[in-house]
Amino acid sequence: MRSHLRVVQLCCIIVHKYVTKTVASKINKGLKKVLLLTLISGCLFFVASVDSASAAVKYWIGPGGGNFTANSNWSTTSGGSNDTVAPTASDIATFDSGGNTNCTIDGAISVAGIDIKATYTLGTISQGSSTVAVGTSHFTQAGGTFTGGNVAITITGSFIISGGTFTSTSGVMTISQSFTKTGTPTFNANGGAVTFGGTYAGGNTSIDASGITFNLITINRTAARDGNMTLTIASGTTISLGNTPTVTLANGAYGVGYYKYNLINNGIITVGTGTATFMISGTFTNTGSFSGDVTTLSLNCNFTNNATITLASLTTFTSVAYGIGGLGNLINNGTLNFNNVTTFNIAGSLTNNAGFTITIAAPTLTIGGTLTNATGSTITTAASPTFNVGGGFVISNTSTFPGNITLNLNGTYAGNSTIDAPAVTYAVPVTINRTTYFLERSSTLTIASGTTISLGNNPTITLNNTDMYGGAYHLTNNGTITVGTGTATFNIDGTFTN
Repeated sequence: MRSHLRVVQLCCIIVHKYVTKTVASKINKGLKKVLLLTLISGCLFFVASVDSASAAVKYWIGPGGGNFTANSNWSTTSGGSNDTVAPTASDIATFDSGGNTNCTIDGAISVAGIDIKATYTLGTISQGSSTVAVGTSHFTQAGGTFTGGNVAITITGSFIISGGTFTSTSGVMTISQSFTKTGTPTFNANGGAVTFGGTYAGGNTSIDASGITFNLITINRTAARDGNMTLTIASGTTISLGNTPTVTLANGAYGVGYYKYNLINNGIITVGTGTATFMISGTFTNTGSFSGDVTTLSLNCNFTNNATITLASLTTFTSVAYGIGGLGNLINNGTLNFNNVTTFNIAGSLTNNAGFTITIAAPTLTIGGTLTNATGSTITTAASPTFNVGGGFVISNTSTFPGNITLNLNGTYAGNSTIDAPAVTYAVPVTINRTTYFLERSSTLTIASGTTISLGNNPTITLNNTDMYGGAYHLTNNGTITVGTGTATFNIDGTFTN
């Protein structure tokens, strides 16, 4: 506090000299006084802000079994005499060798932080039936024992454990920032749940809990950050989401998805039964393990798979847009085994990159964007499948792809797209029927060189942009279009270039 007063003193001297000497000739005495008071008030506000941001450290010195809320059990120095009151929302409650005794939390507490030092070797902190709220100065444990009760523990900051024994509440512990485990501490889930929630918008966070067994995890975060954010599940960390889980990561700055909230899994995600829903306003990247017995998986986000996923009980896979960030795209750089999926419907594009494999049992696949099967990659489906594709259809002639297919180029996709599939065989003629709204812009469907599109008898081709302000839908044929008998009708509100 003394240093803060010195800052105020220096600030006032500087302001006084500036006002009296620098601008003295330019303003009258009344304005000079107003300016002086205003600038000094600004200095005082700045110093007050700095002071309020600096949490005070208070040390436990109570007798064995003493109460947390008793003012006589706290000191401003380690092992010192009682010279303060029990910690409040602006204080860090600290436990070390200066007060190596048991502490009972005898009433609801709200503190800036809890810091259990490695030297707190003999004591136990017991929550009992009192709620615990910890602020942005974090919950840190390097020694001793913390025993949770049956009510909420809420941590606005991070949970950091490197030693000692922590037994969580049998209720819900909520963490707004990161979970970090180092060393060899003991963590007991106590049958409770851990929720990674809150509205923290300060940047990236992580769950690094290798070797810890959680009972149940919930992820539900909505932030408003002027920039992208990422939650990372570290290697070796197991996240048990339980039955019918919903994972939500939403960055609402300027509308959900304008800035992204991404999820990276380098660890292990397990889901139970029912429907698993991921509402992520960015990209969910899986480089670890993803397993479970769900029958429906709904990915409302972009999804990039860099590993092997086998979901034997899965029958329905859907992916839709969430906000303007998670557009429902699926990119595969690994292996997707959806051997029992009979419904496959994604709003965005499906990209199977070179050398990777997707197995989908569905007889009909609906893809709102572009379907790409790259060089050396494999897509396996039911025999003679139907593909409903809203964007491009790009199938390498060196990839493995089903034959004797039905291809419907339909939907409302806005943007350019290409049909480049020289080796694909068709059971029936290809249909092209697209109507979109692309404000003041045009779309073009291009048939690539070497690709043959057979339209059959009496075909009708529709490419229509309903924009009234200059938008159009064009068709460019660089390949081969064949028509059968009867009447061929091309309803194209732009230009057909052959």
